[in-house]
Amino acid sequence: MPFAPDAALLSPVASLHAYYDALNARQYARTWLLLAPRFKQTHFCCESDGSFQFGRYRTWWEQVARVEVLDARVQERQPQEVVVQATVRYVMRSGTVTEEQHRFRLVPEPATQRWLIADQTRGVLRPRAR
Repeated sequence: MPFAPDAALLSPVASLHAYYDALNARQYARTWLLLAPRFKQTHFCCESDGSFQFGRYRTWWEQVARVEVLDARVQERQPQEVVVQATVRYVMRSGTVTEEQHRFRLVPEPATQRWLIADQTRGVLRPRAR
């Protein structure tokens, strides 16, 4: 059986939604597994022993009250990756609300049939009034 029934065989857009839904449920160990090694290498490298910085990842998401994917669509499809353009709203525990447009590169993980996030652009930040 793949990783989890709801994570297997989802479309790239549905996979992105599932990732953020799991973050909202504080399932950090699960969402960490949905990040490709090259994403972790780029954004969470490295502890003194060379391991990726899961603690830093978790600390960042603990600052976020909730995340909403406002829209997402496949922008580009290649044999080994899919690019998804998405607008994401971050509601921080501090009360700040921002919307960012990102491009996500998702790659298939053959063993589990999941889409993994391999890259994410920094995004275009748009502050929102509450």
